[in-house]
Amino acid sequence: MHSFPAAYSGEVWVKVTPSPTGRDQDHNLTLKWGPWERTLDIPVLGPDGAVLVFAKGDDGLSVPVRAEVNPVATLVFGVGSPPSGPMTDINPGWTWTGT
Repeated sequence: MHSFPAAYSGEVWVKVTPSPTGRDQDHNLTLKWGPWERTLDIPVLGPDGAVLVFAKGDDGLSVPVRAEVNPVATLVFGVGSPPSGPMTDINPGWTWTGT
């Protein structure tokens, strides 16, 4: 679980780094952020993993992002410029769950 700063507005990201045994496998990631949810399949990850970029507005809230990833991987969240390397924009595809 991760919370971005409430007053922050701009680019946010999550870096998915596979465990050594998961580097040759596709990964499934689900992010739940307040009433929004985004599920995606990440193709085979090498040792550098993948960086997923999305946006946050200054809504005065710091709603936590809950993440589930299979197989197990390390998730690092950040704001501003993402780490170097290939990035995927995951802004499209979020679903309103209403919960």
